Amino acid sequence: MPTWRIYSFALVVIGMIVSFGYLRLSGAFSGSTEAKPVPIEQTVITDAAMLAKINPAFYQGAKNGDVVLRFENRLELFRPSEERLIRTVPLN
Repeated sequence: MPTWRIYSFALVVIGMIVSFGYLRLSGAFSGSTEAKPVPIEQTVITDAAMLAKINPAFYQGAKNGDVVLRFENRLELFRPSEERLIRTVPLN
């Protein structure tokens, strides 16, 4: 086999490896086919004290700037500054 064929094959293999690595690291190829749920509505809390008086079960501990995410079957209270989920309640 001529050496130019070996080098060409090696370049193709290296290109495939680099491309796969880039897609994997960029998140374009996660390997998972399961779709993540997308919120129907999101609302930023501007007066957490008032909401805590109206519905203390859900809004207790909420801060201004927290986000309420409404999904098809649940509500989530999310704190973007800490990137954490505070509370989740199911919707009937």
